[in-house]
Amino acid sequence: MKRSTRRRERSTSGPAAAWVAGVVLAAAIALPACTTSNGVTTARCALNSDCATGLVCALGICRPPCVSASDCPVPASSCIDDGRSAFCETPTEKNTPCASEAQCSVPLACASDYRCRNLCLNDADCNVLGIVGRVCARDMNGVNYCADPNEVTNGVITIAPPAGAPSTPVIEPDAGKGAVATAAPSTDLIATEIGPGGGTVGVDGVTVIIPPGALSTDLSITIQLSGQPGPTGTVSPVFEIGPTGTIFALPVTVAFDYTDSEVAGQSPNVFAVETSAAGSGTGWQPLTSIVVDVYAHTIAGQTMHLSPYALVNEEVELRSVPDASGMQADGGGPSSTNEGGVDATSCTNACAVGSVQCAPAGVQTCQMQAGGCTQWVTTTACGAHQTCSIAAGAAPACTCNAGTCMEVGTVCQDAQTVATCAKDANGCFYPASTLPCTTPMSCSGAAPSAGCALSCTSSCTQGQTSCVAGGLALCTLGSNGCWAYAAPTACGARQTCTGAAGTAACTCNADPVCTTAAPACASSTSLATCSTDAQGCVYASAVSTCTSCVAGVCCTSSCVQGQGMCVGSELATCTLVSNGCWGYGAPASCVGTHQSCTGAAGAASCACTASPYCTMGPTGGPSASCVNDMTVAVCSIDGQGCPYETGTQSCPNGACSGGSCCVNACEAGETMCMPGTEYLETCILGSDGCYSYGNPVIDGPQCG
Repeated sequence: MKRSTRRRERSTSGPAAAWVAGVVLAAAIALPACTTSNGVTTARCALNSDCATGLVCALGICRPPCVSASDCPVPASSCIDDGRSAFCETPTEKNTPCASEAQCSVPLACASDYRCRNLCLNDADCNVLGIVGRVCARDMNGVNYCADPNEVTNGVITIAPPAGAPSTPVIEPDAGKGAVATAAPSTDLIATEIGPGGGTVGVDGVTVIIPPGALSTDLSITIQLSGQPGPTGTVSPVFEIGPTGTIFALPVTVAFDYTDSEVAGQSPNVFAVETSAAGSGTGWQPLTSIVVDVYAHTIAGQTMHLSPYALVNEEVELRSVPDASGMQADGGGPSSTNEGGVDATSCTNACAVGSVQCAPAGVQTCQMQAGGCTQWVTTTACGAHQTCSIAAGAAPACTCNAGTCMEVGTVCQDAQTVATCAKDANGCFYPASTLPCTTPMSCSGAAPSAGCALSCTSSCTQGQTSCVAGGLALCTLGSNGCWAYAAPTACGARQTCTGAAGTAACTCNADPVCTTAAPACASSTSLATCSTDAQGCVYASAVSTCTSCVAGVCCTSSCVQGQGMCVGSELATCTLVSNGCWGYGAPASCVGTHQSCTGAAGAASCACTASPYCTMGPTGGPSASCVNDMTVAVCSIDGQGCPYETGTQSCPNGACSGGSCCVNACEAGETMCMPGTEYLETCILGSDGCYSYGNPVIDGPQCG
């Protein structure tokens, strides 16, 4: 898998590159140490341990490390890197001319100014391993290289070639693909010493950022390829970041670059950096605080330890995990399935059905997939001379690339170059070939009949502009006295040169998510942070996930549908609010007069208020109780089934007992004959609080 970083496959053939690297390494071992006039030892080396304390082994020589050129002991030096170390490049080395990549030490390549330089895609590729202050700029052939700011004008390397540079054009790497560093002498792809002050180490598309205070002592942080497999859905190599088992005091960031081929039309938000526990190779889990940068093409997360890491498509991973019944999540099951029989919880919607956007390959449309979730699908492929763009008020469409060619024929691309224009099957005009004019001739005349001539005719007018090789060229008065387009200046990182020759301009690319520098929803479950760059172009600088995103607001549900919470005596019910998340609504009084809100948050509900004297009877009616010895409660049941007290009733000539009144049948001490017997009964106080006859005297006086 090719990674979108400054370290890519070298365009030189494999055996040849290996041979060159072997020669360099052999020379490094064989040659004796040297000392410069500044007293800087330049001992040949193969490892850092071959060098004196304070020096690092880089490109076969012991060199001073650096953060910027000002750290270097020799004036006019540059601070560059070889993918493993940041080191000082002396002016003599820097100004040794080259004519092809093969004449540069790996991983450097030969730029159009005949100097060996680091290749890059953006400024971040130049400022690695602690380096600061370098910029990524385009050379005269349109290939990006790292340079010092004083060597660059308007994003283009303009420093004059060094003395002794050849007159033939430089043979540059195809499409600016970077070189791979010479193989390390161990299994480590890179090893960097990082201490309590923190630092960054990165190689082959994986970067580890350690903040100050995360380490208490210096530690050699290594990155190497792991032999163990990643989980299902892994799209990157598995990297062992070591020493495995290291625990940090503060969270450390691990970032992976991703390519369009890895994403394969899906939303980057379904990918995550994952790790396995302490190098066991099992129990893969995503890192916390996952952040997706759709423009830098990076996915990052935070961790507290070092172990194996990989970039994983979590949708694929989830579908491969067996459920409780042993069935694969993507094989269907008895519940939680959609119409296609796929577990609907195993995927995440990437977009809204029917929406369209521009992608590098063409126009993409959001479509529902067999798995039950939406994904971006390329529905219109752009031609070789087309780019997907979005005009004001229009839908994304493939449009012809802007350039100097506006008809079939010849045109002056610049003062010394004649371009032959052709028209492709999509109706787009493009330069099919170019021809340099040999001095003292220059390009003369206007399209479609321009050509090389000793006497010139202006090919443009002062102030006109044209798109050339993706950059913006300005009509300039040449030394021959004619107006012609000068070398193009690169547009901003988020700009494209657009417009017809004569009125071309660098315009901001339409961002698929952001239109202003305010938060915007990247999808129904992700929020983009929108920023403005130096050219005033709005872009999504970061994307974070959330439960629901509506109108630029990311929310997280605070409750589940149907749950309740008491606010005083009132009940608040969990409902779907306007931002698309579930939350407790405004509290409302319970319907019944004899009800109140009871229960813990999440399980609260309106329930009958407990009455001290009235309860629900076993047959569904009210059951009363005594208010005191001489009073009984009068009870009823309301429309909500709640028993309540409507009043009280006194018990005359008796007492209240068991929820009802009793009446005295006699007065205390009175006697009477027990009917049908000869025994005498006495009036006594019964257990119900009333007097009645009882307690017959068997052995006492007999009734007459």
